[in-house]
Amino acid sequence: MLRVRNTRRLYAVVIIFSLFVLLLYWEQIEFKLKRYMQPWEISVDGDLTTCEYMTKLFVKAPTYGTDELEWKTPEFLELLTGLRNPSGLEVKNKLCSFYQHGSPDYHKYLTSLKLVKNGNTLFSAEHSFYLIEEREYKVNDIIIVRIEARDNFGTSAAKGGGDYFKVKAYHPQTRSSISASQTISYGNGSYDAEILAFRSGPLTIQVMLGNSGHFIDAVKHLTFEPHTHAMDFYATFANGATRDKTQCRIQAETFVSGVILCNLTNRNGETWFCVRPKPGLGCSDLTQMYTVRRKNALDLFNIFPPEDRSTTKRAYLSGNVGNIFVSPDGDQTSIGRSNLPNCEPGIQQSSPFGFWMNNEWLSTSCNNKHFSRQPKLAAKCITNRTFYFLGDSTIRQWFEFFLRKSHEQNYWAEKTSSFMRADEQGSFRDVWDPRSSRIEHTNTTFYYRVHGPPMQNGAAASSMRYISNELDQMLKRSDAGRSLTVVVGIGPHFLQFHPSVFRKRLTIIRTAAEKMLARNPEATVIVKGLGTFDRGLGIGECCLTDWLSYRLNQITQQVLQNSKVIYMDVWHMTLSHHSPDLIHPVDEVISNQVDLALSYSCRG
Repeated sequence: MLRVRNTRRLYAVVIIFSLFVLLLYWEQIEFKLKRYMQPWEISVDGDLTTCEYMTKLFVKAPTYGTDELEWKTPEFLELLTGLRNPSGLEVKNKLCSFYQHGSPDYHKYLTSLKLVKNGNTLFSAEHSFYLIEEREYKVNDIIIVRIEARDNFGTSAAKGGGDYFKVKAYHPQTRSSISASQTISYGNGSYDAEILAFRSGPLTIQVMLGNSGHFIDAVKHLTFEPHTHAMDFYATFANGATRDKTQCRIQAETFVSGVILCNLTNRNGETWFCVRPKPGLGCSDLTQMYTVRRKNALDLFNIFPPEDRSTTKRAYLSGNVGNIFVSPDGDQTSIGRSNLPNCEPGIQQSSPFGFWMNNEWLSTSCNNKHFSRQPKLAAKCITNRTFYFLGDSTIRQWFEFFLRKSHEQNYWAEKTSSFMRADEQGSFRDVWDPRSSRIEHTNTTFYYRVHGPPMQNGAAASSMRYISNELDQMLKRSDAGRSLTVVVGIGPHFLQFHPSVFRKRLTIIRTAAEKMLARNPEATVIVKGLGTFDRGLGIGECCLTDWLSYRLNQITQQVLQNSKVIYMDVWHMTLSHHSPDLIHPVDEVISNQVDLALSYSCRG
């Protein structure tokens, strides 16, 4: 009997404790239930409700899997509202004002949050499909892949279009592949992707969802303002034992009114501002810049299914035809390239920009060479040449590739010889420090410089060099008869800013490069475009989606159109390659990127 009473008491204690926990965390539990039990619908019946929802999401920061302290700090609330110690009502009003009036896409964005209201529902890979006409295809034909985007109810998913797909054809046995040259949206959930039949034989068609239009609406909204909502930038100032850290931004007007700023803008107009440090320190005492990511800023995207917001769960579409067979066009078993011009500035760019054949990238615009398997030609190309690699880690890969490959047998010479080794000069403490190396026998010098702020992972202030400044400095230096090649890689650190920020930075770089080319017309300046990347490889907080990369890549093409500065496409190169979509591609991809750049540099 006593045992039964004790058991009942234990049950009562458990029930009371469970009710207490339920009441304590009801708000978070309710939010989770709405998200996971009804994943395609959130109750946002009006603007006020939406503002309350956004306030809950961005300020209260529910604790499931997130760090609420990062978002509840007075510094963040002041940054968000412009007010010191704001009340909850002031925070909500500020958010309401931004989400109602801050973005021209607000109402489109609100529709995407409501999702099922008015027939706007989420993309479903399970119900979507593609169709290919079953007919005889020959080399040089265009294969039309009709994509029908459907929602969870099997009806049209994107009444306004806007879904982002990755489409390619490949032959795995020969490591040959090509991506769609373009995807046309008809605004009703139907799309046509065009693939060039680049080789004879069997081809496998692959259609994968990049992101739904609803997800992209949310991404556009998050990146509407010139400053990013996904991270905060800080500067460290130090002089002796006195130190201070302050916040930095790309535009002065985004700071609270009355704050005294250090204007770190360069003479070419590349803006950067930091709050002035405390007394005893000046703006010239800047030593380091770093970034703090706002993890909760991305919590907004958890309302989307995993296949939409993370490529760890890839959303492949099924189709009526998985494989097609391409017949030779007469004697032609692949796209003809014998009449293509040399790779040089001003050539007409084709679409797609190229394709993979036997693991080598072949341009459809120019007759690119493959220096990596022609050591004598490679050694001739780099002789008496200076290379500058200016930009982010994707261009630092090139510097490190040259350095590493110069130590490998038969890469720059037909026989192994120590005089072909590129030896790094000096030492560096950090990957972003300025670096250089030389191959004495060929009189070849390589330099690497990281670009100026913003930098998502920070660097020493002395290491961060504005690319336009570096190009201006080249006007003052004499190369003593040596040829000059400059390769610029910029973009990934600008992904979560408004695209106008990147456009302005790239326009300034183009102007400086054209000025340098006017004085040294034999020089070559190449801007490497942006490539794809996989959000499932631990970089979701950094870059969110490679649709942002696609957007900046389009801007790169536009800014460099009709310029003597060469735009070098790597989007199609990375999209169609068989390796994972790494933000830092595998050596096979880097080697072919370098070969294409050398084809532009050594045109004779």
